Amino acid sequence: MGDEGGCFGARCRLTILLFPALLQAMERLLGAHVSTAGGVSQSFLIADTLQLRAMQIFAKNNNQWMSKPLAVKEIDTFHARRAASGLQSIFSHAGYLINLASPDEEISSKSFASMLRDVSIARTNENALAGTVGVVPTIAACKAGKTIALANKESLVMAGELITELCPKF
Repeated sequence: MGDEGGCFGARCRLTILLFPALLQAMERLLGAHVSTAGGVSQSFLIADTLQLRAMQIFAKNNNQWMSKPLAVKEIDTFHARRAASGLQSIFSHAGYLINLASPDEEISSKSFASMLRDVSIARTNENALAGTVGVVPTIAACKAGKTIALANKESLVMAGELITELCPKF
C-alpha cells in the first residue's frame, strides 16, 4: 500500500512524537463569548473573572440592524479595561440579522449597511465570508485603512487585484 497522504512509516512516527511537544510549545488562548450587558466595557470584568485570554463580543445588539454610536466615555472605559486586562484577542461577532446573500433587496441592503457599520468600528476585520459576499466588506475595510484577516481565499479570487491595490502593504 502506498503513502497517498495517510500516516505511514517514519513520517507517522515523527508526527506522533512531535505532536505533544508542539502542543506544549504552543501558547494556547482560552476564550469565550462574553456578555456585554451594561456596555461593551463590562465584558472585561467577566473575562478577567474567568481568566480568559481571548473573548468574543457583540459590538451592538445582535438582533438589530443598527445601533446608536457608543458614548465616548464607554469607548474610553473599553480601551482602559483592555489595556489593564490579560486579553490577547478580542473578536466582534456580526449580528444575527445580517444575510449578505439574501435575495430580498431590503434585507440585503440592510445587511450590507449593518456589516459596513461593524467593519468601520473594528481595528482588524476578519473576512470568513464565502464567495462574492465577502468582497464588499473587505473593500470597505481596506478603504477605511483597517487591517484585514482573510479566513478564506474567495475575496482574493474575486477581487484580488483591487483588494491588494486598496489595502496598505505590510
